[in-house]
Amino acid sequence: MFLIFLVSVIFVSGCVSDSDGDGYADDKDAFPEDDRYHSDYDRDGYADEIDEYPTEYYYHIKCSNCGGDGIVTKLTTKTVRFNIDAASMENTGFFNPNYFFYITVTNIDSHEGTFDVIGYAEDNGVKMWEDSKGFFIGSGETHQFILNYDADEEMDSFDYDVIAPTYVQKEEVTCPKCGGTGKR
Repeated sequence: MFLIFLVSVIFVSGCVSDSDGDGYADDKDAFPEDDRYHSDYDRDGYADEIDEYPTEYYYHIKCSNCGGDGIVTKLTTKTVRFNIDAASMENTGFFNPNYFFYITVTNIDSHEGTFDVIGYAEDNGVKMWEDSKGFFIGSGETHQFILNYDADEEMDSFDYDVIAPTYVQKEEVTCPKCGGTGKR
């Protein structure tokens, strides 16, 4: 009994502040001034303990009392999906080396946009070269990016990043509070 009291005293008074005395430290308590509540997973301002939809913030923002059309519009940013079909390097010169890097990208999404490829080479851990190219790739289309640099010798490593375009997807969700009627 004494050990439990001692641990409780050290926890609350010695190391961590708990303003409302609910056993949750203020830095972890979404409601540090109210001992009835402590968490708000979706950060909508409604405590999880009384929130009908604790992981879905948009129901309280757009459909809190079903005074509208009963449909919640949710916008989500998505990245265009793609495949890297091939990546290779070629040296086209003997006395004057000229390295070419070929990266083939296929857009496998129904959306299109400008893809960027950034290539870089390192020698002994130091970035010696960087190049980038951008190209608009339509849905289902393929493009071969060609990056090149003049160098006396092949670098220790070559790497690249493909940066795909993004788009906003609109999703309409029927408000579960009113079944899409707009009335409670």
